[in-house]
Amino acid sequence: MAFDPQAYKRAVTEEWRRAAQGWHDWIPKIHDWLNDATEKMLDEAEIRLGSRVIDIAAGDGGQSLAAAVRVGASGKVLATDIVPEFVKIANAIASRMDLRQLRAEVMGAEDYDFPREHWKHLRTSNVVESPFSRVRLQTAASRRFKSQVNATCLIWKTMMVAEMSFRKIDAPHLVEKVARGAKYDNGKEVRVAA
Repeated sequence: MAFDPQAYKRAVTEEWRRAAQGWHDWIPKIHDWLNDATEKMLDEAEIRLGSRVIDIAAGDGGQSLAAAVRVGASGKVLATDIVPEFVKIANAIASRMDLRQLRAEVMGAEDYDFPREHWKHLRTSNVVESPFSRVRLQTAASRRFKSQVNATCLIWKTMMVAEMSFRKIDAPHLVEKVARGAKYDNGKEVRVAA
């Protein structure tokens, strides 16, 4: 049976739709666990006042919100996710925090065109999900983490390993073009007639 990317996306979206509120309910605890790693990631990416940020697969916007606080009113943060429930949560929190510089939208990475300079960066920066994809494959090994203490130790170790691979994006000046919908063909910008 051939891999069907659309069926996979539908299945993942549905799985996260069902989990969205439960995931969000754990955010205070998750934020405590991830705060140092998030701050390091934003430092390494040189996110500061006036920066423009795109957070793809933003979930409920935890890292996007941290970026929005850093960029201030003169910056912009676009948080995207394929799960409408997460987007709704991110927009509600941004509104409550009066972070007008943050906008969350339902969209996936495939909805963007990217310049060649960004290709090597097109992977998740989610410090939990990316390393855990390997852990998830090791089902026998992951079964032994039955206590919260053991799970917490695993999460911290995973974050420490992930933190070692943070890096800045090449050609950061092109991020704003991508956010505005610039079109690329095989990594080269294509001018679209107005």
